[in-house]
Amino acid sequence: MACVLVLCGGRSAEHEISLLSAAFITETLARRHTCHVVYIRRDGAWHYVPPPYPAEAFPAFPERAGEWPTAFVWRRGDGVWVCDATSGRPYAPVDVVFPALHGPYGEDGTVQGLLDLLDVPYVGAGVLGSAVGMDKLSAKRILQAVGLPVVRFVAVDRRDWSHRPEAIQQDIRERLPLPVFVKPSNLGSSIGITRVDDWSCLATAVETAFQYDDTVLVEEGLVPVREVECSVLDGDPPVSSVVGEITYRRPFYDYIAKYHDEEGTRLHIPADLPPDVADRVRRMAVEAFLALRCQGMARVDFFLHPTRGLFIDEINTIPGFTRYSMYHRLWAATGLPADELLERLLTLAFERHRRRRSLKLTP
Repeated sequence: MACVLVLCGGRSAEHEISLLSAAFITETLARRHTCHVVYIRRDGAWHYVPPPYPAEAFPAFPERAGEWPTAFVWRRGDGVWVCDATSGRPYAPVDVVFPALHGPYGEDGTVQGLLDLLDVPYVGAGVLGSAVGMDKLSAKRILQAVGLPVVRFVAVDRRDWSHRPEAIQQDIRERLPLPVFVKPSNLGSSIGITRVDDWSCLATAVETAFQYDDTVLVEEGLVPVREVECSVLDGDPPVSSVVGEITYRRPFYDYIAKYHDEEGTRLHIPADLPPDVADRVRRMAVEAFLALRCQGMARVDFFLHPTRGLFIDEINTIPGFTRYSMYHRLWAATGLPADELLERLLTLAFERHRRRRSLKLTP
């Protein structure tokens, strides 16, 4: 039995999804381990949430945070503890951390760097894999460099846009066909994304994406297209799950389709694919995982076009862990239920921590 600290909330626009993921993770891990929860407010303040942790309580954390003491995670002697931010009094020991954080300031290497400094085991990718996986532009360029297919795209920098928006729009029109998807480079859950079917709407879509990041991607929209996903679990070598497919009735798989349209969005597990296509998805998912220096876990999302084939859309280094999320459901369909999956993720965290500690720090 381990003392598991679950981090949730955060400064990202994916704050609410983090709470749902943390509820499922905590509920599942608590069957075998002692769990404690730290809630990170949208303004960055950390609060220790006293137990118990019923799943239905997590969505109300933003309203209840004022009831709880501010806290920090710190190394005291030979151990890591959750401590009171005012008195320093320890609340709970920490053997391993599960960052149930999605988006910037949680999934992008920032929290991972803090945990590395504390020398504490944690679930998921390290600083490099987290940062690269979170930034869509960096990930696409690396995937291109190793020969993995991505859709055509144009990157737009805020400073460049402020000086020559018309020239940039003309460049996009010349390089990409309609429709295009305009999205922030450094965000997930389809937040800030606009589908553009008329060039007159392009500038507004770019400005919308700039509300979330300083770099915007304008991507070719494949029509028609199927969206399939594959889960990866670290190991020697990493392994991939069965493939799933998402269908939806909205114009694209946006935030509402992902989290609020239960009637119109369907997960098909396994996806109805020819065996050779499914095998290629599974193989490419592992190749992307390795190319982007991921560790622990990831979900890799793909586009499948009827004539142009497979394209990698993005990688998620802390995939959603809500009750209905694809990552753990794909593993369940592969024969690894959620409780065993989470147990494996904790084991991977401890193993990586031991390897890092064995590395030489002096010449």
